[in-house]
This record gives sequence, C-alpha cells and structure tokens, in this order.
Amino acid sequence: MTTTLERLASTWQRRASVKAPDVFDEALLDETLPDYPSVLVPFWDHPDFQSHDEPLKQKLLSQAWINYNTGTITAEERIANPAFQLMLSDRFPGTDFESMKKNLIQSLIDEHYHTYMHLSANYATVQRRGLARLDLPHSISYRRYVAASEHMTEQWQRDLLTLVWAIVSEISINAYLNLLEEADGIQPLHNQIAKAHNRDEYAHAKVCVEAAKSIYVHMNAEQRRLFCNYLPIALAAFVANDYSVWRGTLEQLGFGKVDSIIGDCETTASKQNLVRDYSGLKKIVLELGIERDIDFDFQAHA
Repeated sequence: MTTTLERLASTWQRRASVKAPDVFDEALLDETLPDYPSVLVPFWDHPDFQSHDEPLKQKLLSQAWINYNTGTITAEERIANPAFQLMLSDRFPGTDFESMKKNLIQSLIDEHYHTYMHLSANYATVQRRGLARLDLPHSISYRRYVAASEHMTEQWQRDLLTLVWAIVSEISINAYLNLLEEADGIQPLHNQIAKAHNRDEYAHAKVCVEAAKSIYVHMNAEQRRLFCNYLPIALAAFVANDYSVWRGTLEQLGFGKVDSIIGDCETTASKQNLVRDYSGLKKIVLELGIERDIDFDFQAHA
C-alpha cells in the first residue's frame, strides 16, 4: 500500500493536469463541430426526437455538454472533495500517514482544477452558442446521495456514505471519460478536457482503493455493513442515465413529444445505464475480500 501511494505522490509533479499548460484554451474551440457526442444521447435515434430541425438538435448537444460539466462539478465539489477533506482531517482511522496525506492533498488540488476546466468550458459554450440558463435538477447520482444521507441518523453514517459515494465515483468515472476522450466528431478541445481529467482520475482511483483498504480494516461490524450495502447502490446511481435532467432539457429547449421520447427510453433496458463498466467496483471488492458481503452479481453484469 505505502509503495503505491509513495509512487503516486512522487509522480504528481509531472503527471497532474494542473501541472501542465492550461488545458482549456478557448481559442481552440471549433464552432462548426458539435459539443457532445450524439451516441451518448439515449434518445438520439428516436423518431419523435429526429423529427425536429437540425439547429434544435445541435442545441441539445450543446446543452448536454453543459449538463455533463455541471454534473461533474457537483460530483467534485459536493462529494469527492468533502470525502478527501474527511480523510485529511482523520475522521476515518487509517489515513494518518505521510504518503496518504500527500496523495489526498494532491487529489484535492486536482479536483479543484477539474472544476476550473469544466466551469470554463460551460461559460465558453453558453457564450458562443447563445444559450439561456436552464433550471434543471442536480444529477441523479447526487440526488440519490442526498436522499440516502437524509435517512442517516448519525454523523458517522453520513460521513461514511460520503466516502462510499466518492470512492465509487473516483473508481468508475474513467469509463465515462473514456467515451468522451475517444468520441469522434466533437470539438477536439472537449476531447482534450476529458483526456486531461481522465489521466488524473486513473491516479485518484488507485488512491481511493488504497484509502478504502486502509480504512476498512479499522471499521467495526456496523460500519462494514453500511459500507458494503451502499457500494452497489452508489454505483447504480453513478452509471444511470439521468432522465430527469434529459426531460427538463428537452422541455426547456422547446422540443415536442417529450413524454414519448423519454418514456420509450426509460422502459428500454439497454438505455437505462450510461456506462456498463463495473471493473472499478470489482477491483475494490476483490481487494477488500468482500465478494460475499455486497449485493451485486458481477457475472450477470459481465
């Protein structure tokens, strides 16, 4: 464990996005290309959606990019960073040693830089595309986190839930970032933002796995039950297609037949999740040896 953390801490100076030249250069934006890959829009091929004119559909892609950035900022600022702060403040036994502390502080710096990148991208997109601000709900992952937290009666439960959601987010986000980094036909600057973020998150995933291993051995039976019970719940929230946000986006942009478009997708099993890569969860489950303690069938999701 210590060797892994020491290596990650020592390489931060040359690998972290925040240490590289500014990733977001607005001058590189290409307004002739869409802002978001249409293949990631679950209803793109729906006939009622396709019946709308091309400029409106392109506006949907621009707003989808904004929604993605906004959801990412929420995850960083309201879940990941609070979890890193809890570990830094020794709220969880098992994190009070040098290499862990260095990685946690580095991760916090990374996450704030990610917020800067995604916030800058949103401002530029709104300005260049002439978009109005929409009144949309928070991401489904954050809404489910808040709902779960409200059922907790003790502070330690809420703290542990924050840790679980952050771990799942940090070990699973690469699957989504890979899709954006490798997407064809969108603005290359947007690919670059995803690539820079993705590089950092591969390191964060390793940090979170090591942190979970170090913290788990200090948990009592009740804490372990909560941890194991909520790992798959947090994952389900993270990978889900967010139809509340999609519905609000379509309605406020002026699309017709929204009930048909969204309703058909919500009832189609293949469109219920945005990503289906569960390797991050599997890795942490195997390393902790808790395969029998969580309610998740990896064979069924292979």
